[in-house]
Order: sequence, then C-alpha cells, then structure tokens
Amino acid sequence: MKKLTKKIDFEKVFDLDYFNGVVSKRKEKLHPELLKYVRIKIDGSYVSYNPISTFRDIDPYNETIENSKSNYQFKEFKRDYNNYLKEKDYETLMFSISKGYKMKWFLRNYKKIYKDVGDERYFKILGDLVVDIDYETYLKHYSKLLSHGKNPLNMMSEEDRIEFDKLPNKFIIYRGCGTNNKKITPSVLKQMNGWSWTIDKKVSQWFSERENFNQLIIMSYEILKTDVLSFFTGRNEQEIFVDYNKINLSKIKWEITEPKYENILN
Repeated sequence: MKKLTKKIDFEKVFDLDYFNGVVSKRKEKLHPELLKYVRIKIDGSYVSYNPISTFRDIDPYNETIENSKSNYQFKEFKRDYNNYLKEKDYETLMFSISKGYKMKWFLRNYKKIYKDVGDERYFKILGDLVVDIDYETYLKHYSKLLSHGKNPLNMMSEEDRIEFDKLPNKFIIYRGCGTNNKKITPSVLKQMNGWSWTIDKKVSQWFSERENFNQLIIMSYEILKTDVLSFFTGRNEQEIFVDYNKINLSKIKWEITEPKYENILN
C-alpha cells in the first residue's frame, strides 16, 4: 500500500545540472500564470501558488535570477502534479502539496479520490493526512470524510493496527487543553472536546501547555474500543482518533493541571 510519507527523489523531479548550470544563471520575467498569485509584503514579494508551492524572493516587475528559478520549479511541479492526477497517484500528489493546503485540496476532491481508489486506499490516504496536519482546524468536516467510506480503521498503518489490537475492550483516554473561563461548565467542555485524544496522560499534559491559557485542563473519558476510529502511534503521541460528537459530555472527568514539561515528545 502506498504511503503519504514516501519521499520524492527531487533529482528525478528536476534536472539539477540544467537547473544549476542554466536556470540559476539566467534572468527572466515572472511566468504570467504566477503573476496572478503575487503577494507583496514589507520584507519582499512572494508567490503563493496552491496547491503546489510557495515561491519567495521574486520580482513581479523585473527580470531576475530568482524569477527564473521560480518559473522552472513552477513548470516542473505543475507537470508532475498533472501526471499524478492522471495516474491517480494521490499518495505522491498529497506529499507534493504544501502542508497548509493539503486538507483544503482533499476536501474538494475526496469523492473523486474514493471513486478512483476504493475504500481501503481512501482511508490510508486520509489517515496519513490527519497525522500530517493539525486537523482540529477542520473539526466540522471530518464526519463527512469518514462517513463517505466504510471502514475508518483502515486509516491505521500495519504497526498502528498491531498496537490497536493490544488495547483492552474498554480503557481511559485523555485530552489536554485549556481555557480562559473561570468555571468549567458543560459548554466549556464541549468547546474543548475534539477528535484527538491519547492513552498517555503525559502526552495530554504536553498538549495542555501548547497554548497560553489561564487554566490548563486534562480531560479523561472511558471509551469502548469499538468506538475508536483509529489509533496512531507514529508521532509518539499514542493518539486515539474518535468521533467527538459521540462522547457523552456528562461522563467526561477533568482536572486543572500546572506546567510540567518543556517537550515530552522528543
């Protein structure tokens, strides 16, 4: 099964001899298609061309070497991007897309991806994607992505599945978060609820410290294994992926905690 985390051999993507010997020495105006995506800031101009890449240090008005480099990379990546689409190689395509744009692209194309690759491969791609990005930003979208397929457990890698099979039928999960509210009410718990939990309390402690809140909170909840959508172990987070809409807020336990760790995930 293909993996989103596969590495691209950039020596094959680019002709490095040509890039270093010709492209990096000539001056060009910026490609007309890139001009539409120019953004100008105090520290310089750049091109934000999603879904492929961001090109910096460009000059939209003059012929420069940096423009030549950006033009060449743009044409090469666009060619490969279109080839990935044609070949339905969504794993490599997702790897090549800039991180901040991956989920937006997937949300626009998930139905076609599912139709093209089927249930198992669809969930493998989705699983690699949710591990790769901060998916709490897309809370409202996950239900439709998951319900579009049949078996979310396919999001797990073989290694994840081995560890998942070792989990008991019922166990405690934790979620580290924070709030500026003085009282922890059901509405506050609802705001702090989410897809991502962990079986390791120390990991939840670290996550509670990531943001600057007045109160650091660790929530705990007893869950049935049959309610778990996936279990991800690759980032040492022992992450339980669960449909937060099905969590009974009245059964969530919580405690206020104090900062303890600088970085426990390394």
